Amino acid sequence: MIVEFFGHAGAGKTTVAELISEEYGIPIAKIRSRSKLLYFNFIFTIRHPVKFFGRFFYVIGNSINLKMFYYKLMNAFMQVNAKHQKALRFKGPVILDQGYLQSAMSMFEYKVSKAELQKYFKNILWPDKLVIFEASEEIIKNRLKERGYKVRQFLSEEYLKEREKIVEHNDKVFKNLAPSFPCQVLTVDATQLPAEIAKKIFNFIKS
Repeated sequence: MIVEFFGHAGAGKTTVAELISEEYGIPIAKIRSRSKLLYFNFIFTIRHPVKFFGRFFYVIGNSINLKMFYYKLMNAFMQVNAKHQKALRFKGPVILDQGYLQSAMSMFEYKVSKAELQKYFKNILWPDKLVIFEASEEIIKNRLKERGYKVRQFLSEEYLKEREKIVEHNDKVFKNLAPSFPCQVLTVDATQLPAEIAKKIFNFIKS
């Protein structure tokens, strides 16, 4: 069973995933080498050639320069393909702290409509369960500021400000669609303590 986490950078997805892994013994699907990255993408291409090339064209169409293309190719495309294929090999529940649904927020460089997002979802593999980490924009910004972390640091401040507006819009469209997803969905308050969130998610996984 694949359990995917969805939420903004800074929402605590990775922290909670690691806590669940430590406390409850549920593994996280990770790709630790380039050879595994290439191997699992090869497997994915053989099994799902239409979805592979469908999403690859999204990478090309939403890349404004070569750096952006490489960033999307590695993080929103190849890593996601490989993690999902690796997760399928686990017998019990396994966590994806960044999977196909999260990739939708990384992929688009414009404000999408409900229909456009649904079209994109035709090119993904669905998890069995989805956990949405919900937190206000202000809280997310404060957390990222405390960490000194900035998304896509290779791009200009002007771009990043506009990018924030796009992500907020697309995030709302995504969450409006969530009740219709072909998987179980749980929304958690990302402002709670990681241990509290981890327990709720564990109960959701076991339900």
